[in-house]
Amino acid sequence: MPVPLRRRIVEHWRRGLVGATLTVALALVLWSPRLAPDSDELSFLDKLSFDWLFALRPTTRASEVCIIEMDQKSYRSLDQDPTGNWDRALHARMLRKLTRDGAKVVVFDVFFDTGGKRDSDLEFAEAMRAHGKTAIVADYVRLERAKIVGYEPVFPIEPLRGAAAGIGLVSLPKDTDGAVRRHCLEAEAPESLAWVAARLAGARLPAEADRSDLRWFNYYGPARSALPRMGYGDALEQPAGYFRDQIVFIGGAPRIKKPGQQSDLFRTPHTRWGGEEASGVDLLALNFLNLLREDGLTRVRARTDLMLIVGLGLVTGLGFVLLRPLPLAAVALALAAGVTGVAFALFAFGHVWFSWLFLAAVEIPCAWIWSAATRPGASTGSATTDPASVVLEGAIPKRMTVDRRLPALPKPVARLPDHDLLRCIGHGAYGEVWLARNAIGILHAVKIIHRRAFDSPDPYDREFRGIAKFMPISRSHPGFVHVLHVGRDDAAGYFYYVMEIADDAMLGQEIDVEVYSPKNLSRELRKRRRLRPEECLHLGVCLADALQHLHEAQLIHRDIKPSNIIFVQGVPKLADIGLVTHVAADPKDMSYLGTRGYIAPEGPGTPLADIYSLGKVLYEACTGLDREQFPSLPTTLLENPSGLFTQLNQAVLKACEPQPGQRYQSAADLRKALEAVRAQVAV
Repeated sequence: MPVPLRRRIVEHWRRGLVGATLTVALALVLWSPRLAPDSDELSFLDKLSFDWLFALRPTTRASEVCIIEMDQKSYRSLDQDPTGNWDRALHARMLRKLTRDGAKVVVFDVFFDTGGKRDSDLEFAEAMRAHGKTAIVADYVRLERAKIVGYEPVFPIEPLRGAAAGIGLVSLPKDTDGAVRRHCLEAEAPESLAWVAARLAGARLPAEADRSDLRWFNYYGPARSALPRMGYGDALEQPAGYFRDQIVFIGGAPRIKKPGQQSDLFRTPHTRWGGEEASGVDLLALNFLNLLREDGLTRVRARTDLMLIVGLGLVTGLGFVLLRPLPLAAVALALAAGVTGVAFALFAFGHVWFSWLFLAAVEIPCAWIWSAATRPGASTGSATTDPASVVLEGAIPKRMTVDRRLPALPKPVARLPDHDLLRCIGHGAYGEVWLARNAIGILHAVKIIHRRAFDSPDPYDREFRGIAKFMPISRSHPGFVHVLHVGRDDAAGYFYYVMEIADDAMLGQEIDVEVYSPKNLSRELRKRRRLRPEECLHLGVCLADALQHLHEAQLIHRDIKPSNIIFVQGVPKLADIGLVTHVAADPKDMSYLGTRGYIAPEGPGTPLADIYSLGKVLYEACTGLDREQFPSLPTTLLENPSGLFTQLNQAVLKACEPQPGQRYQSAADLRKALEAVRAQVAV
């Protein structure tokens, strides 16, 4: 007979609790960057949660707007220079036609930052005054003052600035994949051009306090299908009244650009499956339509997302263990479909989106897999059910034999004197790192380098020479990982070295062998995005001092990066010293080894190149950006720069100067500069 629910709960509550904990923990680890202060970046699943909402929506064509493109055909037919400014008299002619036709609002997505012919400028300004509702664009200019990169608005020239009914900025916030999902920040001063155009069109705009609710684009389809458009020359030839009651956007065609100018094409959710990108004027018109129609998307608050993740994780983790395999599969699929359906319904009818894939694609499958894999009799072949274990009606159930042994771990491939290899905790291109216990029970980390992983003996011997050079000084400075023993077995084709163990990423020095994960700077940055300036200063001072000690021993590291910086009892240390070598008399004789983005422009082989690498590490730690984005800064830090961050950034910029002669000339100089910043803040 069926086992009563109460009994199933009693039998499986521990398994359910573990499953719920793992399910919620996995989802929260993936979702946690949203909890960071001023976090604007989207995770991969956030992006997919947003983009896939548009996958099944049919394209709807907008009737309120028309885009007039300054395209290649118009360049030729109107005899304009494709790499220069258009004749303003031509814009005046276009504007007079639109005025006669009765166009409600005209928006020029063209930056008039330089003067044209004086008569043409005056004619264009007079045409704007005659129309009365013409908006033009301002732009940002990049500034660098005291090594701080910033931006400030630049406005059109007079008399155009005074003749326009409105002036607004166009600043499209792109995510790391190049896609545009958010509107311009409407609370900025001056306002965005879309906001200005919506006000001229008589749209009902929200109060400033509510503007953040309309930050997400609601795409009506691929841009060229959803937004009507025509060429500039064709627009001039349209019959009278053609543009009556239209809002007209005029902008450059994205494939016509000056040499060196960035492309005006942007990825959208439709690019993911259709490949089509949108131009800047397309996104400007779409931003305007979202404001005019009041259908811009709203994202649920982080608190709501958190409640959904925790709530569903507990329900699935505790509930799935009570189900048999077939009902479990049916319930899991139905629940995932239900979450997806709710997400699409909120999007279609409420213009609301949330991170639904964390629920449908992470938590539900995780709870399902855990329940199926840990079900008694399902995890191993040794736990079989014989006829005697079948439960008969009215009989006392016989306890089934369940194999609860841990899954088999990778077999050690080397033998170490007085050490037991417990668990592989990391893999590299040439070997692996093992957690090991010595004869008196102390845990160490052991890196094993295999000869078979190399195509030739030279890199294998180079790795061994690096260890041999570093070991004698490894315990001479607290900023070096301590190498306790080096061994080699040429017959078996490997060498190894024993090191002190890094802190656990979650538990610090409380090491649990089964779940241990070494703490390094790369993991910390993935978890926290960026460190506080005070932490970055401490990190930089410690590592710069260690680097100076290494250089004084006439050695260089050559591979300084976040994953090679570990923490032991909270102290940052330089690790992974396989590329350590002597300073080259001629850097050109040095092998070009290291990691892209951290290698100095002149190449590795000098102490100055190590300083450059450390500067890039500090850049990632204090900004949360990838080293390839140097010297850009996050918007939040540009808008609210602290004195501490500003001075820290100056030190980072000098450490990463492309010309070696302009960098700090020693790691000691870098350390002194960081200590000076820390001392000023303390005062």
